[in-house]
Amino acid sequence: MTIEELYKLREELVENKEKFSALNAKYNELLSKLFEKKGEKREATEAEFIKGESCIWYWGRFLILMAITLIFKVPNDVALLCIFLNLAIKVIDEHVILPKLWIRKKIRGKSASKEEKDQSELYEEVSKAREKYHELNKEYMKAFNELTLEDENAYLEYLNSLGVSLDIEEENKTVIEQSPTVDTKIYAKINEDK
Repeated sequence: MTIEELYKLREELVENKEKFSALNAKYNELLSKLFEKKGEKREATEAEFIKGESCIWYWGRFLILMAITLIFKVPNDVALLCIFLNLAIKVIDEHVILPKLWIRKKIRGKSASKEEKDQSELYEEVSKAREKYHELNKEYMKAFNELTLEDENAYLEYLNSLGVSLDIEEENKTVIEQSPTVDTKIYAKINEDK
């Protein structure tokens, strides 16, 4: 691989790293917003759900019955009977209908919000960018490590002449320097013992 080809590969790696970093930051920001919303919004328990819905249904029926009573001038005895009937229906709502609705609601679950859909789409983009970045990095490091010492020096001088930061190459050198060297005789001896 020529110095120019290696430099083009490096530019592609840097571009992809920037894209990956931007997408990752955007994804982390979206996750923070979602977690904040989930922290603020507490989901009702079964008892709270039943009590709230029962109250709404009871008062809704009561207002409709009162309107019918006033409009059609229903006798007081019938109106009182309707009020007691409404109380009986409230008991049935609380003990039969609303618990079934709660179970159905839990089984069905809530539909994904727009932000949650955005999160899954953005996660896919971040995953693809990360995968591409790691592939390019691996390819670049392999090509860089295959350079002879003279070619490596020429390449580094070429980068310096362009005014490019050598962060990637320095990181690669520290990884190589930190990797332990194993004497081949010791390695063979270890394999024989197994």
